[in-house]
Amino acid sequence: MKRTTVKIAVQTAFFILLVIVVGYFIKTQGAEVQAMNGHLMNAQPSWILLGVLLTGVFLWLQALMYRHSFRAIGAELPLIGLAILYLKRNLAALFLPGGGLVSLAMFTQESERAGVPKSKIHFASSLHLLAGLFTVAVIAVPVLAWVAMRQGATGEWLGLAWLLVMVGALGWLLYSLRTGGLAVKWLQRFAPSLTLAFAELREHPFKQREAWKVVAVSLLVEVVGIVHLWVSMKALGLNADWGMAAVGYVAALLALNTSPFLKGLGATEAALAWALTQQGLALPDAMATMLIFRLFEFWVPLMLGVVAFLRGSRDLLLRIAPPVLIFVLGLVNIVSAVTPALPERISELREWLPLGAVEFSNFMVLGIGLLLLFTSVNLFRGMRAAWWSAVVLSALSVLTHLAKGIDYEESLVAACTLAALLMTQSQYLIRVDRRRSGKMFWVFTALLAAALTYGFVGFYFLDQKLFGLDFTWQQSLGNTLRLLLLLDPPGLTAQTTFAMFFFNSISMAGLFALLTGLVATLLPRIFQNESETADFLKAKNLVARYGRSGLDYFKTYADKQFFFSADLRAFVAYKVAHGYAMVLETPVAEDGEAQRRALAQFENWCRTGGLQPLYYRVDHSDLPIFGEKKIKKILVGQEATVDLNEFSLEGKTAKPLRNAVSRCDREGLLFNIYDAPVPDGVLQKVRSVSDAWLSEGRREVTFSGGVFEEAELKSQTLLTVETAEGRILAFVNLIPDYASGEATYDLVRRLPDAPGYVMDFLMIQMFAHLKGQGYSRLNLGLAPFSGLENAQTTPEKALRFAAGKLQAFRHYPGLRAFKEKYATAWADKFLIYHSDYDLVAAPRVLLAVERA
Repeated sequence: MKRTTVKIAVQTAFFILLVIVVGYFIKTQGAEVQAMNGHLMNAQPSWILLGVLLTGVFLWLQALMYRHSFRAIGAELPLIGLAILYLKRNLAALFLPGGGLVSLAMFTQESERAGVPKSKIHFASSLHLLAGLFTVAVIAVPVLAWVAMRQGATGEWLGLAWLLVMVGALGWLLYSLRTGGLAVKWLQRFAPSLTLAFAELREHPFKQREAWKVVAVSLLVEVVGIVHLWVSMKALGLNADWGMAAVGYVAALLALNTSPFLKGLGATEAALAWALTQQGLALPDAMATMLIFRLFEFWVPLMLGVVAFLRGSRDLLLRIAPPVLIFVLGLVNIVSAVTPALPERISELREWLPLGAVEFSNFMVLGIGLLLLFTSVNLFRGMRAAWWSAVVLSALSVLTHLAKGIDYEESLVAACTLAALLMTQSQYLIRVDRRRSGKMFWVFTALLAAALTYGFVGFYFLDQKLFGLDFTWQQSLGNTLRLLLLLDPPGLTAQTTFAMFFFNSISMAGLFALLTGLVATLLPRIFQNESETADFLKAKNLVARYGRSGLDYFKTYADKQFFFSADLRAFVAYKVAHGYAMVLETPVAEDGEAQRRALAQFENWCRTGGLQPLYYRVDHSDLPIFGEKKIKKILVGQEATVDLNEFSLEGKTAKPLRNAVSRCDREGLLFNIYDAPVPDGVLQKVRSVSDAWLSEGRREVTFSGGVFEEAELKSQTLLTVETAEGRILAFVNLIPDYASGEATYDLVRRLPDAPGYVMDFLMIQMFAHLKGQGYSRLNLGLAPFSGLENAQTTPEKALRFAAGKLQAFRHYPGLRAFKEKYATAWADKFLIYHSDYDLVAAPRVLLAVERA
């Protein structure tokens, strides 16, 4: 709870600081911003349309580059699919460190289905990237040489040098992989599985002619970029110059290709605007040109990438669209507030409204815009209060845009946003924490009072020469109130720099207090993950009566919360994190009908409490109890079981296991069984084994597993492998399993210096012991990400990619291999969710609930 509160506070403080900076910029640089916006408002639609059409050409050329890249290694893919591949990777590169280089490994499924091996896909993708970097250098060298002869270009040459290093390194890597050079030897050492893939690639002919076609098309892409910048200047009615367009484009490309984060977002804009001003454009003209150019080359492809990524995911689109629209509406409001209204509209408006009302409406538009930006963040989090805030602010935007200058275009945007909010209101469930909001309200009140006092005392006691006036207390109060509302007091001019600072500080203090007040209304409810002792007793009694799963033991573990059905004959075990209730498996109940009733009651309780339910590790046989609900499922792994009657050490495949047993016997290792109550001395020994196991960077997880608790282990059966001197090398604890004829275990740990065959010896001896106790099978637990080899849906493919590429999941294939040595059957396990947006949040939620 404390971590969550601190995180929210940090995020909120950062946002408030950002808004204050934006507000300060708008207030102090108003003339520049108004000049830039004046240019944008007067942009010629015909040139804008031409620029958008050129963006289509740009995307077609990118797809053509991919086509020739794949043809170079003997593969043929459809152009439309390659365009979609580019759009998806372009979108992913925005969020990945390393940008386009890292995104090359993503979205390979369509190509694989067309029969293209991964080695060829990665080689073709790298060729596409190399050609792009190479042509940037080809364009940049003559342009920078021309600039250097005219005025010098030190910084640009440094960027070009870095780019050439990247081109050389990537080119050498591709050549080495193709010819079997040093890169292949490096792969043999660090990634042996890729060696065979690239050996297969070397056996196929490489078409150099197609590779040169990639370079030729890439050059055309650069030409389109220069034309885009020239069109951007023409759209603003500027004296467009081809040399200026080439210089600005090269500066933008160098910033883009040398920035490791967010595809150069921010750095690219700054470099382009700076380059254009160096070529003679005024700052407002340069900034307006930059914005239009980035619309053509960055924002339009990015939005198309979002559409490509979300195609087929309607509910995810509906969940994401309103926050995005609210953010856009906030930007529209801010731009509209600092842009002069059309004179003819103002003249018409003054016949209906007094001038003061028009000015106040303009202030309201600006304030609503800033609040909308903050509200959009909380809409992404699914907060109900944020939805209400967005609805009110959108409705006010419709009215205030009309009242400030009959801006019906902006009012239409606000009305469309309002309609989207009303259509998706059921998506926002997270409730406000009234107790914490009450405390924050007093903070807001104190900040507002402090700002008011600061301004009042300042105006009343400051030296007369700062403003040229001696204020009465009424004037001091009135001026302070107007500045707190971001309005300029009439007839008041700052005479000194300090006076101007005093002006701005009051406005910023008011804005800070206002945003703090909004934060106070949007603090999410944090559920305590604690249950009463009586609840545990009720849950354990129900498990004893109706339990039928190997996970039922963990449903009464100390970290769980419980929801009991109305008749108290069923319960749901769950934990809360990030506005979600993560449920372990299915309800414990007498039968399927009772489970369905408990689920219906639990989901209704979640809706009223502002929670969204997720169901983790649901067995395939339990899916029918969710059948009548609009839910989705995704395979999260497979649970392994071993048939104790069928398991045998006979045969060729079991030879390693036989060798393990023989070796342990020769070394005199002993298998010991400690029934409850386990002696304290034994518990101390296994504690040292567990601590050593955890010291190697592992961590304990709860929710679907247990942690080392001496009180729990003392009441369970403990199996150990020990030396003749009594040193425990490995142990496992047996826990209650409520499935008929089945046994299961929880912790299985060994000393870091214990050889691997000790674990095989422990498992085999455990099988024999359990078989002797009358059990017919043993549950070996979940192997995460197992069964995804033939992934069909996009989410399953994403999971498969994560399992293979992300460092955090690299140990899961080893876990599967360990269980596979013994398992005789595998059962699919699913995560049940309601919308695709829930699936986006699920990894973060699962990580939170599994923290011990």
